This record gives sequence, C-alpha cells and structure tokens, in this order.
Amino acid sequence: MSRLFANDLLKETGTENPPQLCFLCGEDTLAVAQLEKRMLKKLTDGDVLSHTAFDGQALDLDRLADACAFCPMFQPFNVIIIRDLNPAALPASGMDTLKTILSDLPPRVIVLVVMRSLQVYEIKRNAPVFTDKFAKLAQFFEKQGVLCICEKKNAVMLGKTIQERARRHGSEISRELAELLANRCLCDSTLIHAELDKLLACADGEPI
Repeated sequence: MSRLFANDLLKETGTENPPQLCFLCGEDTLAVAQLEKRMLKKLTDGDVLSHTAFDGQALDLDRLADACAFCPMFQPFNVIIIRDLNPAALPASGMDTLKTILSDLPPRVIVLVVMRSLQVYEIKRNAPVFTDKFAKLAQFFEKQGVLCICEKKNAVMLGKTIQERARRHGSEISRELAELLANRCLCDSTLIHAELDKLLACADGEPI
C-alpha cells in the first residue's frame, strides 16, 4: 500500500480486509497512542486478551513468528502489537528475519508496529525524513503495508481540538485561549491533554 493519514487508516481498518501491516509513528505521541487504541477497538471486541503485545526493545523473533502463525478461532483477527521496535536491538540478521516473518502473514493476522517513545525521523524542509536507523524499516512498511505518521499539529488545529474536548466535558474555552494553551504547551498533545484536564477540573462545568 503506501502512506495514509490517521483518519484514512481508521477507515481502512473498519473494512472487511484491513491492512495486515501498519507502522504508526509521529511527533504527536498522544495521537499515536490514541490511533492504536481506536484501531484495536475496530479490530477486536475490546477484550484485553484479544491481542498480543511485544516489547520492541527486546523482541523475541521466535515467539513473534509463533504468534504470527496463529489463526484466530473466536476473534475476527489475530492482532499483534510491537511497541517501540528498535532495529539496533535485533541480532545481526534480525531485520531480515523480521521482514521474512512479516512478509508471509496468514489471513486475518494483523501486525501493528507502534512507536510511542522512540524518535524515528527528523523534520527537514517541513517534511519528515527517517533516520538511518529506521529508514529501511519505514520503507518496508510503506511498500508492504501502511505507514502512518502523526505529525505535530499547529496551534490553530490544536485549538479546535481543545475546544471540542472542552465541549464534550460540559465546559467551553474561547479560540484565543485554546490556541494560547496550545502554544504554551509547545503544541505537544500530551502536555495539552494533561493541562486541559486540570483546567476542566477547576472549571467544574463553567467556561475556562
């Protein structure tokens, strides 16, 4: 497939034949975590046992291969999540082994590689450029599956999100204050989420 925006990936995830390979990354780590959660909700019944998670910092390739060979009987899909996959932590031939495993997935097996904390690219000329460490991995997913980058949003975009969240919690905040909050938090969604929680608690249903 290719690169998809988060909303487009969610739409594809809700189809009868969702992408089997997805690489989720981005500066907006909160958006990455939320995307993972929303994809899991679409792919499973919400049961905590409905997916298998691997630590990408110490990935057991044999165990991964066994997990990928499993065809689900009572779930629509066998969902496997690899969080913070670190190519440098794999053995010498580990990347080739990993690609072999992921290139031959049985039907109804879905692998999500979710980069929650590792920086995988740099912004150059206003565009994400993957570092040498992650370039081949990103290219593999872009060619064989889906690459989804949750880039940092600007203050205007985040301001709208802040206003929407305030309304959902029975409060309100002006556009100017919402954008000021975004800028004060350096347009970091995780910081904004935490600070908005505090403001909503203090407002107690009143305008912020």
